[in-house]
Amino acid sequence: MAGNRGEASLPREVRLSGAGREPALSESERLKERLERLRRANSRLREMERLRVDLTHMVIHDLKGPLAEIIANLNLLEEEGLSPVQRDYLGSAILGAEELLRRVQNILETYRLETKKKLIHPTPFDPVRAVRKVVKGLGRLASMREISILVESSGGSHPLFADRDFFTRIVLNLLSNAIEHTPAGKEIRVDLCWIQDGKRLQVSVTDAGPGIGKRDRKRIFQKFFTTGRSGLSGHLGLGLPFCKLAVEAHRGKIWVEDLDGAGSRFVFSIPNTPWERPEKRRRGTSNGSGR
Repeated sequence: MAGNRGEASLPREVRLSGAGREPALSESERLKERLERLRRANSRLREMERLRVDLTHMVIHDLKGPLAEIIANLNLLEEEGLSPVQRDYLGSAILGAEELLRRVQNILETYRLETKKKLIHPTPFDPVRAVRKVVKGLGRLASMREISILVESSGGSHPLFADRDFFTRIVLNLLSNAIEHTPAGKEIRVDLCWIQDGKRLQVSVTDAGPGIGKRDRKRIFQKFFTTGRSGLSGHLGLGLPFCKLAVEAHRGKIWVEDLDGAGSRFVFSIPNTPWERPEKRRRGTSNGSGR
C-alpha cells in the first residue's frame, strides 16, 4: 500500500519508465511526433492535388485539337448553299465552339502562368492593328448581339514591346466580357492611350452594362468569381483572372471602374520598354563583366 502510494506520488514520466514499460515521451517529443504526422499528411495531400491539377491540365489540353477541328469544319459549311435559317443555326454553333475553345485556352494559360510554365516573349508590334484584328474576329458575336465596337487611339503612334499573343488574349477576354454584359443596340469602346511619350500604353474597354458594385470590384479578378451582372454566372470565371496574371507578367496593372450604373470600364496599363526576364539578366552578369 505504502509502495503504491509512493509510486503514485512520482511524476508520470518516472512511473511509466519501470521495467517492461515504454519510456514516456516528453512534451517536446510528442510535439515532434505530431508535427511529423502532419507533415506526412500534408505531403500526401499536396501530391494528390498535384495529380489532380496535372490530370485536369492534360484533359483540357487534349480538348484543343478536336475543338479546333470542329470550328474549321463548321467554317467550311459556310461556303455551302444554306438557307438564312440554316446560316443562323450554323453561326450559333460556330460561336459556341469558339467560346468553348476560348475557355479551354483560359484554363491552360492560367495554369501555365500560375506555375511559371509559360514565359513572356516580348516583340515589337502595332497594338492598334492587334486590337482591330480582335474586334474583327468578334464581329459575328457582336453583330448577333446588335452591338457596335469603336476603337480609338490617342497619344501618338508607337510600336508596343510586349508579348503579342498575351496582349491579344487580354483584349479578347475583356471584349468578350463586355459583349456578354452589354444590352443589344449599345456600343463598346476600346481606347488605347500612350502615356509618357510612348513609354507606357493604357488600354480601356468600356461597356454599357449594369455596372459592378464596389464589393465585387475587389474580387472580380479572383479565380472562379462571377458577378452575375446579367444573370449569366454559369461560366468558370477564368477570363479576368487570366488577364490579371498576363498583365502582371508584363509588370503592369489592371483594374475596373464603375460608371455609376452606366456601365463598367476595364483598364490595364503596361510599360513599353524592352526587357529581359530577371533570371536571364542574372545569368548574363554572373561573371562580373556586366555584359
